[in-house]
Amino acid sequence: MDAGTSAGDLHDKHASSKQIPVYYHLIVLSRKETFIVEPLDAPLAELLSFVTRHEHGRMKHARMSQFYESTLHIPDSIRDNETVGAGLSSWVHRLDAVAKCYTSDDGKAKDREIAVYERLGSCKAGWRKTILQYYGVLNGCVVLQFAHHGPIRQYLRSSQHDPPLFIKLRWAEQATDAISFLHSKGVLHCDISCNNIFLDSNLNAMVGDFAGSSIDKEQCLGWYETSHSYPNTEDPSEKSEIFALGSTFYEILAGKKPFEGRDDVEIEQAFKRGHFPSLEPLLALKTTILNCWTGKYQTTDELLQDVKQEVRAQSEPLLSNEHHPPHHLVDQIIKTTVKTLACAQEWRDGIQTRVGGQEDNRRAVSSIPE
Repeated sequence: MDAGTSAGDLHDKHASSKQIPVYYHLIVLSRKETFIVEPLDAPLAELLSFVTRHEHGRMKHARMSQFYESTLHIPDSIRDNETVGAGLSSWVHRLDAVAKCYTSDDGKAKDREIAVYERLGSCKAGWRKTILQYYGVLNGCVVLQFAHHGPIRQYLRSSQHDPPLFIKLRWAEQATDAISFLHSKGVLHCDISCNNIFLDSNLNAMVGDFAGSSIDKEQCLGWYETSHSYPNTEDPSEKSEIFALGSTFYEILAGKKPFEGRDDVEIEQAFKRGHFPSLEPLLALKTTILNCWTGKYQTTDELLQDVKQEVRAQSEPLLSNEHHPPHHLVDQIIKTTVKTLACAQEWRDGIQTRVGGQEDNRRAVSSIPE
């Protein structure tokens, strides 16, 4: 369809034909500015109704309203990102991103990380939400999603409040989902820990850092921390990944690494003898963690099912009418709600102030004699 087709022509064109999913954006040209309405993924009749309602409202000065039909080439990894601008030839999506730059002698690590991200990005189902998003390469640096709260280890050690149990269990499930997905793509992470699991603005966990990973059983370029390392092995495997996940779960729930404070040799010897930290203080995942450490799981898919079952079991008391959320969780919800309402009121006051100032300026201008 040519640019500039009228809304009426568009309606006639599609009235007798089967609806085809396309992107529409409405361009409303006024005297001083162009209004760009966000992508309108809605039935055509609803879009036409939108025009009818708004041309006689805040857009009453519009001299032309038209639909433009176009095909947008948006990568799956940013398809849900905020649209901050749009025009006839392109749309602009916001990226909260960082650039990961490598030392000059670390070319293999960079190539390996890019190779992993490229393989994961080829999935037709779209980007896995539990994997740190990859946006490409810029001047030799890998551009990745910005993790607002950093790695889990940093968050646990710097936060003034211990996260609720349901948040910690969500991290365990999301981390396991990510590693299971990696394994399905022929990738072994080789350095699973709370230092390589990152948190977004909503405290969702995402696995990242694949510079030391193994692809298709190639030699890995990194290795697990001693407190996360499967004993008596030098080659990465699904068993070693599961062992590392067990130590990761322990750190998430206990707030510290297994045997923290001991030297590496002592930790390695303890694992070889089958000695592990006490799991009694933990509020969940005790059996799951022990099974990870003792090699009871054959695959991460099997582990993921147990983690999900534990998450459901821990959630049921909160959903029951006979139980109530913990007091600290209620206080946290109340504080967050009050803060949100205060911010909303401040935002409304700011809008009213700006609108009022604009009206005063208009009155002042109109009172100037010609």
